[in-house]
Amino acid sequence: MEWMVLAQLFPSGGIDGVDDEPVYGDVVDDLRDALHLSFDEECLFHRVVVAKGKAKDWFLPGDVVCRRLGLDEERCDVLREIQDKVFIASSVDAEGIEEELESLRREALERHQWKVHRTEDWCAVIDAQGRAIVVAHSGAFRQWRKVMEQLVPRQRKSKLVSTPVYRSAAAWCALRAVHRRFVHGHEGALTRRDLLKSEYMVKDIYEQRLKMGRYSGAGRVIKMRKYRAVVHLPFWERCFRLMESGESVPFAVRHVYAHPSTKWVAVGVDDAEWLLGCSWWSEWKGPVRFDRFSRKAEERQVEILCQRVERLLRVALSDWYGYLSREALVLDAWRYEVPWWVKKVPERLDCDWALSDLKKSLGRVGLLSGLVMAVDEVMLAMRRDADMLNHPPEIEQLHEALKELSDVLGV
Repeated sequence: MEWMVLAQLFPSGGIDGVDDEPVYGDVVDDLRDALHLSFDEECLFHRVVVAKGKAKDWFLPGDVVCRRLGLDEERCDVLREIQDKVFIASSVDAEGIEEELESLRREALERHQWKVHRTEDWCAVIDAQGRAIVVAHSGAFRQWRKVMEQLVPRQRKSKLVSTPVYRSAAAWCALRAVHRRFVHGHEGALTRRDLLKSEYMVKDIYEQRLKMGRYSGAGRVIKMRKYRAVVHLPFWERCFRLMESGESVPFAVRHVYAHPSTKWVAVGVDDAEWLLGCSWWSEWKGPVRFDRFSRKAEERQVEILCQRVERLLRVALSDWYGYLSREALVLDAWRYEVPWWVKKVPERLDCDWALSDLKKSLGRVGLLSGLVMAVDEVMLAMRRDADMLNHPPEIEQLHEALKELSDVLGV
């Protein structure tokens, strides 16, 4: 087992969301050798068991935190097992590749971003945690050729010509998926058969992502059609297990979990890329298809959402005035028990532009985001002062409707 050393990465006081356990046994000698510790240096080793939240992007299960005794360090070194997946033909000099690969790995770790490399004889894809896929043989530049050409073109005709952003996004989506397939779902060294199978997978994901067009981000502008055949059930069951275990899953998975009979749902490009990234699972049998909304369909969807927001806003005003009228019947309660912000809520929600014709006002900068912020602040204040309020009106539906409209518009 080989290890890479990530110097001064882990805070000595620990990180929220990272659970670790002490390391004992013969493996301690291997860890000391990897750190080049002398026989008289004392060090405690703790293995990361679970990393949650933002820490999940930086630390992996199996990472070993090294706390040196006798040194007052703000940050500790981390040992990470090298998990490279490699195919190197006998005609290629492996030693000549190693130095350049380590340089690329170091750059990916320092910048915490993915790296891709492509030459005549070898190519590599390295993630932000330093795990690499390396393919080295004569003519390696042809590996995943169409996708690689978008990121590392062999010949650039003009400095003024650059790859469109949506093509680069599609290429990264495909390469990330094949990287996950080999790192998480493949045992042992790579073979030519593995590489050939990956060609079809990369091409399929690239073409599907390309069909989504120039969209990006979390705005729900893509129509995801869900196939309901029995053969697709294992895929959704695996997604649901991930969600129930506390893993972060996209809106599409949560929606299907709550509404199993769903035929289609509007999703963001980030959600679509997450689902395409699962295509290496054995349960993947093409359970979804992604289409772009037609212009008329987009306008109709926005119109329906606007009408829903208008109705819920009127309901919220009616309920809130009724709540205030009940509280005002008792003078002491009105003067001393009703928080000041409660009396201001109808004034904040009484927006004529949103009550009468919301759709016409969507083009005015800041209006919709201001209304969303006002509802968010009311929701937070209601949770904070829940003990002081006597059965206040519920505005969760209004909050969800505004959030859905904002997602569709990309606000």
